Formats: sequence, structure tokens, C-alpha cells
Amino acid sequence: MVRLGWLVALVAAAAVVVIAAAAPAGAREGCGVPAAPSWTATEAAVWQQLCAGQPFDFNSEAQTVEENLDPHQPGGWDETRVLSSAFVEQLLDEPYAPVIDRHSIFLAGAWFPGGLDIHEATIGFPLRCQFCRIAGMQARDAVIDGDFDLRGSAIEGDVTLLGADLRSDLYVSGGSVVSGTLNADRLTVAGSVFLGGGSRFADIRLLGAGIGGQLAVNRGSVVSGTLDADGLRVAGDVFLRDGSRFADIRLLGTGIGGTLDVNEGSVVSGLLNADRLTVVGDVFLGDGSRFADIDLLGADIGGNLEVDGGSVVSGTLNADGLTVAGGVFLRDGSRFADIRLLGAGIGGVLAVNNGSVVSGTLAADRLTVAGGVFLHDGSRFTTVDLYGASIDGLIFVDGARWEPGGSLDLRQADVGGVWTDERADSLPQRLELDGFTFEQWANPDPRELGAGWFLGMWLGRGEEFSPGPYNQLATVMDAGGHSTIAADVRYHRSNEERKAIPWTRPERWGRMLHWLVLGYGYKPWRALLSFFAAWFVGFFMLWLRLDDLRFRRTKWSVGQAALFSLDRLVPAVSLADPDGFPKRTRAQQLWSTGQMLVGWLLTLFIIGWLGSLLVQA
Repeated sequence: MVRLGWLVALVAAAAVVVIAAAAPAGAREGCGVPAAPSWTATEAAVWQQLCAGQPFDFNSEAQTVEENLDPHQPGGWDETRVLSSAFVEQLLDEPYAPVIDRHSIFLAGAWFPGGLDIHEATIGFPLRCQFCRIAGMQARDAVIDGDFDLRGSAIEGDVTLLGADLRSDLYVSGGSVVSGTLNADRLTVAGSVFLGGGSRFADIRLLGAGIGGQLAVNRGSVVSGTLDADGLRVAGDVFLRDGSRFADIRLLGTGIGGTLDVNEGSVVSGLLNADRLTVVGDVFLGDGSRFADIDLLGADIGGNLEVDGGSVVSGTLNADGLTVAGGVFLRDGSRFADIRLLGAGIGGVLAVNNGSVVSGTLAADRLTVAGGVFLHDGSRFTTVDLYGASIDGLIFVDGARWEPGGSLDLRQADVGGVWTDERADSLPQRLELDGFTFEQWANPDPRELGAGWFLGMWLGRGEEFSPGPYNQLATVMDAGGHSTIAADVRYHRSNEERKAIPWTRPERWGRMLHWLVLGYGYKPWRALLSFFAAWFVGFFMLWLRLDDLRFRRTKWSVGQAALFSLDRLVPAVSLADPDGFPKRTRAQQLWSTGQMLVGWLLTLFIIGWLGSLLVQA
């Protein structure tokens, strides 16, 4: 029995040794590195926990995060939570840093009333201070080999990260508050930058910064001043969404390797200035977001540009010189004061549809679109300028609504085709078509519309007459097998040309005669009618004579009158000997001379018409 007792005791002692060896260093004698004499009791306690590889949480008695002491409220913050910047600086040096290097500095609920200064420090481990209260932070040119985590903290003043180098992620999120400026110009972050989760900032500066992951200022965060990220380079996405609010956003010359996402109810009360922005993916400015003005001058977008889902741009969407590899979608009930796309290039479609509203001008002169342009489905417009635009697809103007006095300028534009409907209000009050060329009339069927619709709804809405739109439409109608409509269009073009000539010019009278006799060559049956009318009047003048206001029979028989009248109208051919007919009165002689002139004119017009047919053939 004695020997058995000694055996049990020996096994128990061995177990104690093994457990002790496995225990953290701090749990065994403070990890062998004592606290500095200058430290306060609080700082010594913090060190004892950190050197054991454990975080120090001043809120350890709270059961949930919601019960933690609020760093944004001064109440409850006493001396027991106070740490000095000098304390943290000592932890970054010998003999403390080698111990922490295996773990990190992880504090929660600490109070730095004198601020925290780690500028130009080289830190070989993560630095985390969550739900802390800090009177300003200076980390200029610091190098941190791990996360820099300030989640939920309140920084009273500025956070300075100019030229800092973070080898992992930056967190100023989860309800953090920076009452001053988060100044991170030339910051380099190997991971991502998270400034979301309802955090608040006065200003954020990221000029010339480089981020290897993503930038997120989202989930209801607020930047009461400017998010200034000119020249920023982000390898991933930029999220400024989920109801976040900004006074101004500057992304001039910024490069984004993923998407730019400012949507889901976000608000930019001032200017979103992204001139010369480069985005590999899509740009989303939609889902009910609101903007004062958006500048995308000279921007380059590798995917789509979407301002949709009921978003509002109360000022101007200015995208002159924009290049978009995909489509531009300004749809789904979104609203704009003005849109500028002068000289822009779109690889997909331009869609301003599904109930969107442009209350001012959509100016897209010299726009290039590889797909179609959609101005339809209940959207409303006042002025749309597509002067000199080049559109490979169709332009859809069906179901649109135009304000009184609205206009669509298609002068010098070239499109693949036109798609509209028969409703008068689908087209604006003024339609400028001089120099406009298109390859097909896609919808509706011209045979159902008839020439009258084209003359009134399409060609009749220009401010001044120009023959070009008539010729272009007639060419398209001929190509589509609608020669009757083409002829009517050309006839009315000639009519308008005649009306444009002053009455005092002989050309006007010549054209009127051409119209009367041949219908400008498009109604040749009129020549037969004119010939018959001239012959009948001549016959009547020969057969009857007006004498003392009474018609009296002459010596002309019916046959003689008919033959002589016909002979006068065919001056190139002699049908009878003039001496074989009865003597004519003076009035009959004058009319016979007039008949010869009419005959020559009819002959010339008919010869000209036949010649034009030969040329066309």
C-alpha cells in the first residue's frame, strides 16, 4: 500500500510539471520581463496580461458589446482606464517588443487622454485598440506588420497616417468616430481599409495612397466633410454604400482594380468628382442614392456605368470624354437635372428608360455607342442633343414623354436604325434631322403608318426646311421596299423647296408649272390631264365664240376644232394644213399661239421626266 501511494504521488507531480510547462509565460512569473518602474499600476497590469499573450479588456465585466463603456461619451471613464502614449512606445522597444512579437498588442476600452504617438515606429506585430478613447493619434511613417485596428474607438482630433506602411488591414470601423481628419496621404496598405459600420469622420484624406485589397466606407458611415482620394490606387473594390453619407467625394485620377460602388441609398450632398477615374470593373451609383453633381470627365470604366434604381442627381452628371467598355444605364425611375456625354465612347448601350426623368438637357454631341440608345418606356425628356453622334445599333424613341417645347437634335448623327411608335407624344415638338443618316426604319411598319405620318410626325417637326431628311427617309423607304412612300416623301420635298423660293423669282413660277404639269415628275399622270385640259379649252375656243356676251356658233365643225386644237398642242408634228381650216378670230389666234407654247412646255417636261427615269435605271 505504501509503495502504491508513492506511485500515485509521483504521477501527480509529473502531471503538475507538464501543465506548468504548457502554461503561458506570463502565467508563470510574468514571462520573465518585469514591468517598468515608471509604469502605473494599470499599465503594469496591462503588461502582465499582454506578455502572457492575452488581450487586455477594460470592459471584461460586460456580458455583451452593447454593455461596453461608450468611448463616445465621457461618463464612466476614470483613472483606472488611463494609459499613456509613452507606455505603448516602451512596449515597442526592448525588452518588451520581442515578447509581444509572438502575439500582438490588443487593448479594449483603454483611455489615452494624452493621445497616442507611434510616428516612425516599426512594429513587428498587429496593433489593436478597440472601443478605446484616444485624444488624437499620430502614426506618420509608421510600419506595422499586421492589422491596425481601431474598431469602435473614438479619436478626439486627427488620425495621422501619412506615409505609413501597413502590412495587413486598417480598421477604423464598427462605429468609430474621428472628430478631426483621417489623414492617410501616401498610406500603403497590403490588405484592405475598413472605415464602415456606422463610423463617423470629419474628413478623410487618401491622396496617393495604395491599397492592396478593398476600401470600404459603408454601412451607414458619415463623412461630414470631404473624402479626398485623388491619385488613390486600390487593387480591389471601393464601397461607399449602404446608406453612407458624404459632403464631397474626390477621386481624381484614382485607379480601382475592382468596382466603384456608391449605392443602396448613399448620399453625396456635394460633388462626386471622379475626373480621369480608371475602374477595371463596374461603377454603381444607384439603388436610390442621391447626388448633387457627378463629374466623370475623361474617366475610363471597364464594365458598366449604372445610375439607376430611383437615384437622384439634382445637378449635372458630367461625363464628357467618358470611355465605358460596357453599357451606361440611367434608368428605373432615376432623375437628373442635366446629363453631359459629349465625345463619350460607350461599348454597349446607352439606356435612359423605365421611367427616368431628365428635366434639363441630355447633351451627347459626338457620342459613340457600339450598341443602341434607348430613350423610351415612360422616361421624360426636355432636350436631347445627339449632334454628330455615331450609334451602331438602333435609337429607340417609343413610349417616351417630352416636355412642351422639347427637342431631339440628330443633326449629322449616324445610327443603325430608328425604332419608334405611331404616338405623337413619343417624339418631341421639335425634331432636328439635317444630316441625320440611318440604315433602316425598324418599327412600326411604314405601310401601317403611311406617308402622312412621316410627313407630319417625323419630317414636319424641324424648325427650318432642309431637303436632306426627306432624301434620307426616301432612300430608306426605297431600300425597305416602300417605293410609294418614298415617292410621296420626295414629292413633298419638292413642294417645300418650291415654297422656299420667293414669288418674285422666275424659278418659283417654273417650279409651280412643273408641279402642276408633272407633280415634279412623281405624278406623271398630271401631264395627260394638263394636255387634255389644254386641248379641250382650245377646242372650246374654236367651236364656240364669245360675241356680245353670248356664245355663238362659228363656222368650225366639231371635228375641225378638235383636230386643230390637237395640232397646236403637238408643235413638233403637223397633223393638218392650217389653210384648210376656217378663218380664226383674234382671240382664237392668240389662244392658238398660247397652245403651241403650252405644247412645247409639256413636251419638254415629259422629255425631262423620261430622261430622269432613264438616269435612275
